[in-house]
Amino acid sequence: MKTRSAALALGLVLALTGASCKKTQEGESKNWERNTKRSQELMALYPGFAPAIQAQMAKAQEAMTAAKGISSPEESARKMSESNSLLSGGFMGTLGGLQGKVKNVREKMASASTGATGPDQAGAQTFVADAQRILASTDEMLKRGAADPVGAAALVSKIDGDLTEAAKNLDKVIEANKKREAAAKGTPGAAPEAAAAAGAGTQAEKAVPATWKCKYCAKANDGTVAKCKGCGAPR
Repeated sequence: MKTRSAALALGLVLALTGASCKKTQEGESKNWERNTKRSQELMALYPGFAPAIQAQMAKAQEAMTAAKGISSPEESARKMSESNSLLSGGFMGTLGGLQGKVKNVREKMASASTGATGPDQAGAQTFVADAQRILASTDEMLKRGAADPVGAAALVSKIDGDLTEAAKNLDKVIEANKKREAAAKGTPGAAPEAAAAAGAGTQAEKAVPATWKCKYCAKANDGTVAKCKGCGAPR
C-alpha cells in the first residue's frame, strides 16, 4: 500500500512539474520580447558585432513568424522556443555573459596581486601579467567585432576561452595565498609548545654542572662524563 501511495505521489509531482515547464505561446512571446530587447542592448554595447547580431535577429524573426503560423498550439510554442534560442543561445548568449567574465578576472587579479609573497610572488606576477594581456586583447577583439554570425561565433568562443583560462590561473594563485595565510595563522598556536620545549632544554642544561671534581683524585672532569678521566672512578 505504501509503495502504491509513493508511486502515485511521484506521478503527481512529475505531472505538476511537466505542466509547470510546458512551453506556451504566451510564455514564448514574453521571452521573445526580452530576447529582442537584450539583442538591441548588445548592439549598443558592442557596435562591432552589430552586423552579426542583426543577421541573427533576422534569422530568428523569420523562424518566429513561421512558428506563430502553426495551427497546433503545442507545436507552435515548441517552434517559438527554438526561435528564441537563436537569440538567447550560441554566440549571442556567450557575448551577453562576457561583461561579467571580464569583471570577474579583474577582481581576481586584484586579489592575486595583494597576497603573494616570497617565491610565489614571481609566479603570481606572471599570471597577473598574462591576465592583463588577455583583458587588453579582449577589449580589442570586442571593439573589432564580426560581420556575420559565423565569424562572431568563432571570435566570441576565443574570447570566452581566454577569459576562462585567465580566471583559472588566477584562482591557483589565490588558493596558494589562502593556504599560506592559514599556515601563518597556525604558527602562533605552536609557539607556546616550542617555547616550552626550549625552556625545558634550558633547564636541563642548567641542571647539568659544567665540570665536576673527582673525590678520589681531585681531577676536574667535564660535566657530561660519568667516570673520572684521571682514575676511572664513578662520579
